[in-house]
Amino acid sequence: MKKLLSLVLVLAMASMAFAVSGPIRFEVDPADASGGYLPSDVITINVVSDILVQQLLLDNIIDDAGGAASGPLTLHAGFVSGFLPLPGTIVNSGGVLISSINGQINFLADLVDGVLYSFEYHVPNVEPSTIITIATGAGVNEAYDTNFSAIAVDSLAIHVIPEPMTIALLGLGGLFLRRRK
Repeated sequence: MKKLLSLVLVLAMASMAFAVSGPIRFEVDPADASGGYLPSDVITINVVSDILVQQLLLDNIIDDAGGAASGPLTLHAGFVSGFLPLPGTIVNSGGVLISSINGQINFLADLVDGVLYSFEYHVPNVEPSTIITIATGAGVNEAYDTNFSAIAVDSLAIHVIPEPMTIALLGLGGLFLRRRK
């Protein structure tokens, strides 16, 4: 029992060590968060910042599995001036989900943090246990902090799990094998 408890503690600490990410990153919206997703699930993806930001400039948001993005494309309400706030253009072609996202604060306004941008992501029909990466693609893809220093946006891994019926069939198969012995 002690060995099992120590193994669980070590695994928990190791998973927390790998969970550390940068100050600006893609995240699944907490309302949609789970351990994994089924093909055809629709989840909200946010670009989240732990620091104050003056501008968000993303030429491309991409995935590596052929998923699709849909609206609403929501840019933080604090981005009100500059190059005109652009919530982006849905592309859904060649691995590019969304392009041309640009938001900048008014020079007299407060800097913004929290959820800077969000969109809906449609999980594609891929093999179970596939890991889909959502990231920024080619071009300028940065957020600028209070010193107007560029900060890259960290990627996101989405885990596709087998559908429930597949898991049930695997469980039944295991029961039959155990019964035969």
